[in-house]
Amino acid sequence: MKNSPRSSPDVAVQQQALRQHYEAAMARIASDPTDRDAWVMLAEVAMHGGQPSNVADILAKATARGGDSLKLRCLDARACLMMGRRADARERALALADERPGAAIEADTIGVLLVHVDAVEAAIPLLERAVALEPDRLSFNYNLATSLQFAGRIEESRQVFERILAAHPEHGKVLLGWVQVGGGSASDLERLEAMMGQAQDPVQRLQIGHAAAKIAEREGNDLGALAWLERAKAAYRARLTYDRDWVDRLYAAALSRLDAAAIEAAATPSDESGPLFVLGMPRSGTTLVERILGSHPDIRSAGEIGDFSMLTRQMSDASGDLVLSPELFESRIDLERVGEAYRQQTAPLQGDAAYLIDKMPFNFFYLPLLLQALPEARVVIVRRADEDVAIANYRQLFSASFGYYEYHADLDWTAHFVARAQRMLDLYVEKLEGPRVRSVAYEDVAANLEGAMRPVIEWLGLDWREEIRDFHARGASVTTASSVQVREPVHRRSVERWKRYGDTSDRLAQRMKEERAAAAALLKA
Repeated sequence: MKNSPRSSPDVAVQQQALRQHYEAAMARIASDPTDRDAWVMLAEVAMHGGQPSNVADILAKATARGGDSLKLRCLDARACLMMGRRADARERALALADERPGAAIEADTIGVLLVHVDAVEAAIPLLERAVALEPDRLSFNYNLATSLQFAGRIEESRQVFERILAAHPEHGKVLLGWVQVGGGSASDLERLEAMMGQAQDPVQRLQIGHAAAKIAEREGNDLGALAWLERAKAAYRARLTYDRDWVDRLYAAALSRLDAAAIEAAATPSDESGPLFVLGMPRSGTTLVERILGSHPDIRSAGEIGDFSMLTRQMSDASGDLVLSPELFESRIDLERVGEAYRQQTAPLQGDAAYLIDKMPFNFFYLPLLLQALPEARVVIVRRADEDVAIANYRQLFSASFGYYEYHADLDWTAHFVARAQRMLDLYVEKLEGPRVRSVAYEDVAANLEGAMRPVIEWLGLDWREEIRDFHARGASVTTASSVQVREPVHRRSVERWKRYGDTSDRLAQRMKEERAAAAALLKA
């Protein structure tokens, strides 16, 4: 589950292939230094070989020798993203867009880059151009549909998904995207049943099953939705190994930094502006809180950025290749350099705003570190009832390529992971809440938006603004799993949702009780 290179079927074969590509690229460059494709191949070897920092040097050499290309500069922007340098990636992507790429693949590639740096509105014209040039290209249409969804243009997104489905009626990912923007009805479940019976690929079964579950939920059939999810996850779960001991080690190691952080948390922030971290478990309400806070004119949001985690890993002496691991928290980390680099990388995103929101949910692992690295930072911890967090994670389809989310393939695994996260967050609130750390409950926000969020705004030294009530009307893009839900006013429909699933609700309650006890024994202040 740890996204470890050891899970690769044959690392040696991959390394050999990279070596062959490297040697071929170097031979071509030696023969013709202006060979643009060879320079691109060399950059791709660096990317796939885990050395994105080499791409900038490759680009500089290619430019000096006449081998520069738009594709190579796209790889340079992607390399910045891989290294957590989001502001640099954004700057490069916007510059590429200004070049008005003529080829469909170039327009699509730059458009996708812009989406990854939350410049969705700038991306859409490029993605529309790619589709106009190659209207039958499935990937181009899919990228356009999802970007329209992120921008809140839901009806347009649904129309593009329907256009794709007309040509590819059994494409699982497209079906799921269509359902997520309101497509589908009970009449489609029979077709999805037939597709599920034929699908062999575990990921495709996940997509079909989650699409069917979403339709069943809309029809008010929560038990039917749960049955779809169980069928969808079975084959995917069978190929995974959830390492409970490793997860326990991760949480314990992260929490070992708590005492040092308590001193920092009690101090007055060193500046009246700076980073504002919104963190908590996925599906706990972090996007909702981020959207509400971001409605204030003095607060800007960078979305979910990985800068802090990447910098922490780069400036540690931890062994292994994982960004997040027990070894990281047990290692020496140059937190002063982490803070300096984080400020430098995010300053262009903050601009003249008082605060810049960083909403990467798993930043909660790093809370003790970020309080030490960034004395000016403030943190809002979003809390939600344990069982609701667990069922929301189980119902969500996270990326299959991100190993840290594999717990959501099984309800018992989810209970194990969530119980430890919630215990850690409880300890943070108990030991750290004060001048730099504040908590807010999802249930309180759902019941009384102003009552829950006005104190947070005032804690930040800002005045309450009436437009915050209409946060859902903001035009800003949302690229998280909540991209559709956060465009609605606050509601209480998801409070105690976990109780809707009959015997499974009872089993979840029992498992959470057991896991809470285990987490309390494991994680102590």
